[in-house]
Amino acid sequence: MTLRTLFIGMDGATFSVLDLLTSRTDPAGAVMPFLSKVFRDGARAKLRSTPNPLTPPAWVSLMTGRTPGHHGVYDFIRAEERNDDVFFTLYDSRDCRVETIWSIASRQGRRVAALNFPFTAPPPKDLNGFMVPGFVPWRHLRRNTAPADLYDRLKQIPDFNAQELAWDFEQEKQAMNELSDDDRENWVRYHLPREQQWYRIADFLLTRESPDLMAVMFDGVDKLQHQAWAYLDPTCSHEGRGEYHQRMRELCMAYFRQLDGFIEKLVTAAGPGVQVFMASDHGFTGSTEVVRINAWLAEKGWLKWRDVPDTEEGRRRRQALWEGTEVDMVEAGVMREEFAAFIK
Repeated sequence: MTLRTLFIGMDGATFSVLDLLTSRTDPAGAVMPFLSKVFRDGARAKLRSTPNPLTPPAWVSLMTGRTPGHHGVYDFIRAEERNDDVFFTLYDSRDCRVETIWSIASRQGRRVAALNFPFTAPPPKDLNGFMVPGFVPWRHLRRNTAPADLYDRLKQIPDFNAQELAWDFEQEKQAMNELSDDDRENWVRYHLPREQQWYRIADFLLTRESPDLMAVMFDGVDKLQHQAWAYLDPTCSHEGRGEYHQRMRELCMAYFRQLDGFIEKLVTAAGPGVQVFMASDHGFTGSTEVVRINAWLAEKGWLKWRDVPDTEEGRRRRQALWEGTEVDMVEAGVMREEFAAFIK
C-alpha cells in the first residue's frame, strides 16, 4: 500500500445537518458513527467557498487552488448568443485555464485516482493514474475514462452499471422542479445505488492500484437535499409527522448511514499512516421566500420584456435558463428616470 493521501468530497455537505447525524442526542442515535469519531479525533473548520457558492466553480477551485477568475469555470453551462439564436455549451476540463492537482501530482511522479469530480473530462493527457469523471452521461463515460483500458477493467466489479454511475441529465432536471410524492421518493432511492457504484470503484482502485493520491466525491448529499431538505432540516422537529414524512426521513437516514459506511471502509483500507481530508464545495439550508427581481420590476412598470418570435430559435430562447428575462432596452431607457426616483 503506497497511498499517502485520501480525499473524500461530499457535495453540499453542511455542518448543520452533519452535526445532528453524528450526535447521539438525535432520537435515532448516531446515524453516522464513524464520521462522529472523525469529528472527535480530527480537526474541522468551516471553509470559505467561492464568491458564488456553486458546485462548478467551487470544485474547480478546490482542484486548482485558484479562484474562478483565474480558472475560468463559473457554472455548469455557458450560453452564447449569435444573432437571434442562443446556444448552450457544457463546461469541461478544457475550459479550466490553470493546472489541476491531478496534473501537478502526475508531473511530480505521483500516481493519482480521481473519481466523480466535475469538469475532469476529458482527462489530462499527462495523467499518471486513473480518472473516472463526474458530470458525464453514461454514453460518453468510456471515452473520458483514463487510462483507456480502465472502463473495461471496471466491469470486473460485481454489479458495475455505467448507467447508474453516470449523470442522467433528464433525471437531473428534477433537482429544481416541484415533484410529486412518488417522484420525490424515487429521487432519493435513485441515489442509493448510484453512490454504491462510486464507492465500489474507489475500493477497487484503492486496493488494486495503490495510488499515492486517492480522491472520490460523493454528490448524493447535494442531490438529496435539493428535494428532501424538509426531512433533514435540523431546525424542525420531525416527531409526530405523517407516515410519508417519516418514510422519507428514514430513506434519507439510510443514505447517510450508507455514506458513513463507505467513508469508514475507505479510511480503514487506506491504513493508519495515510492523511485523510474531507471537504465540501458549499453548505445547504432551506428557503421559504424567493424574490424574482425582474418580475417585480415588470409588475411596477419599470421593465418590459422583449418580444421573442415564435420560431425554432425563439423557442430555444424561451427554454433558456433566463426565460422571460430579455429586457427591451429602449423601453428600459424610458423607464430609468422613474425607477431612479423610486430608489432615492
